[in-house]
Amino acid sequence: VVDYAEARTDLPALLEALAAHDGEPVIRVLLLARTLGEWWQPDGPLRRHAAIRDVLAGAEALQLGPLTIIPLRHQETFHAAMEAFAGHYGIPAPATTLRPVAKDTPVLLLHAAALTAVLDARQGSGAASVAATEDVVAELLGHEDNYWSSSATVHGLDQFGVGAGARRQVAAIAGLIGADSEQEARDVLRRLPVLADATALTVEQVLGWLRELYPATSSSWLGPIQPDLLLEYLVTSVFSGSSELADAALTGLPEHRALHALT
Repeated sequence: VVDYAEARTDLPALLEALAAHDGEPVIRVLLLARTLGEWWQPDGPLRRHAAIRDVLAGAEALQLGPLTIIPLRHQETFHAAMEAFAGHYGIPAPATTLRPVAKDTPVLLLHAAALTAVLDARQGSGAASVAATEDVVAELLGHEDNYWSSSATVHGLDQFGVGAGARRQVAAIAGLIGADSEQEARDVLRRLPVLADATALTVEQVLGWLRELYPATSSSWLGPIQPDLLLEYLVTSVFSGSSELADAALTGLPEHRALHALT
């Protein structure tokens, strides 16, 4: 399963490798994209490879409608997610209930509310009820910030003057832009005014901390905070408050990294 297929620079290599596959076992590929734009067209860049054209010859394009849940299943979805998260952390599922929600509430917000309820219960501060609104995303980032703080202490970032605000900026820019190599990752961090004039040792410490937090994926040397909903909220909260920060982060990006950021 390839998410954001239209923005994956490693997709041709993947499909070429599959074209050479001998057929056993059978491998099916699901490409998920927001649009069937130029990347998917018969004369588009993806099909310029002969082997890939053969692989995609019988591909079927399906347009998916919005994911909705009938209102009666909101509670069921919330409690199932809460059970799963509680099991992951090895604690009993809390008795937290879900407050009434709008019919078109995204599933991811229900999951965020469930995770928030479990994390709060794990810390001994559980509430009787929780709302599946954007507030739970902010609360989840608060839990993530606690994680950043404890791991930053292990890496000694406080000694290098990298405080809570700087850590949020680092996590935001790394997920927003990404990097193809270690040097590109250094350059991305240097875009932040707080690290522009930092010592090389400081940048290396921050980079080591970041790589440990979010292991890299196949399409980037830097791994992003997941899921996208959390990253999007972090990025908007960090960059919307400072045009200087946004300009420094986004000006003069390589084309594929600008595409990554926009996507």
